[in-house]
Amino acid sequence: MAKVYVTFNPRSEIGRHTAFRLQTLANLYGHIIYIPARGYNPQKLNTTTKERIDESDVVVAMGMGRMSKILKQELAYALQQGKPIIFLTERHKKLPSSLTDERIQVIAVEPGNTEEAVQRVTQFIHQKFTSKNKSHKIEKGLIAAFIIAAIILLIFWLTSGDD
Repeated sequence: MAKVYVTFNPRSEIGRHTAFRLQTLANLYGHIIYIPARGYNPQKLNTTTKERIDESDVVVAMGMGRMSKILKQELAYALQQGKPIIFLTERHKKLPSSLTDERIQVIAVEPGNTEEAVQRVTQFIHQKFTSKNKSHKIEKGLIAAFIIAAIILLIFWLTSGDD
């Protein structure tokens, strides 16, 4: 079973909506998408969120807009736990130096680079999950599929004209 932690900036409606849509899709087919356990104005990483990160195989962060303090905390914790991270953003964004690591793949989500974004996701997942076991290959494919679904949803949003 694929387990993916999907996080976003607290004030990002597209991040939140995309995370909930991915969670709904995953649940329909018996897979798990974890999302942050946050209150109204999150300032500190809580135990439940840490447990969700710990349980996940990979972290997907939607870094739309300015990166919040809580999103930085979640990503730093995920790195401490050795989790690979896919950081999706609407434009090329430089991460804080504390979050530069070979386990983080930054992918700009733009309508003109969809094919490149999908290719980079699949290559990154393939590198991070190298098992030859058939069930692990299926899981790796499912993880890539969820991330590609996130890219597609974000591109739909970017091209919809909504703010």
